[in-house]
Amino acid sequence: MTKRNWIKYVAIPVWNGLLACFLLFANDVICPNVPGGPRLNFPGTDTPFNANYTWMAFVSWTYFSFTQDRIRAIIDIVVGFFAAYFMVIAGNFLYPYFPVTVFGVKLASVIAGGTVSGLAVWFSNFPKTFLNNTTAIFFGMAMAFSQTMIGWSFTSFKLLGIVLVYGVLGLIAAYLASIDLYKFFNVEKN
Repeated sequence: MTKRNWIKYVAIPVWNGLLACFLLFANDVICPNVPGGPRLNFPGTDTPFNANYTWMAFVSWTYFSFTQDRIRAIIDIVVGFFAAYFMVIAGNFLYPYFPVTVFGVKLASVIAGGTVSGLAVWFSNFPKTFLNNTTAIFFGMAMAFSQTMIGWSFTSFKLLGIVLVYGVLGLIAAYLASIDLYKFFNVEKN
């Protein structure tokens, strides 16, 4: 096996596996120490444990692997978190007018999603601003809403902390995964 093939078929997969292991260990340290976090039970066990947030780090890793401006994307993820909060506020405001909850939520989604998209498009005219990455904003909204499904509420900024911590873990993994191992081992790619 040539050194180039060794890097391609052994070193890169092992490196990515080590990064995945890093995310799992980080979760094992962080997750049990989240005060007041949602508690879940594994089927067949009686002991509740903190919900697992590792998936957020893995999805963040994937997202940050395909974006160029990673630091600005973190800020837009926070903007997305607050956009999700805005959507909840809009849904609560609309609820008396549309008592069928599903319709009220959909209407709030149209209002908030349209507002966020419109602002992101408008801010794209100003490249130095942070609010023009629609993908990151919607990514932050998705991370926030996914946690409300397991018991978090927007009344606590612990939810924003979880989104940020696991988003940054994914950012670190994406940065480390982008290290050119061919260059590191001083081997030509082609």
